[in-house]
Amino acid sequence: MNEKLILTPYDIKEILHIGNDKAYKLFSQKSFPSFRIEGTWYVKYEDFMRWCDKIQTMPGKSYTMN
Repeated sequence: MNEKLILTPYDIKEILHIGNDKAYKLFSQKSFPSFRIEGTWYVKYEDFMRWCDKIQTMPGKSYTMN
């Protein structure tokens, strides 16, 4: 298995080709399946992939961060 089981904002930044600010903003969104342990953000790989699938089926296929 090559995929990490848990991803960090740095991993998401690299996957989505976004900057640090946008990665951390994404992690703080209620609709994003992230969690914190002692101040560090994480997301389970499978939850991230499920979130991506959900975004892909949205009308217009775009996600706006509040």
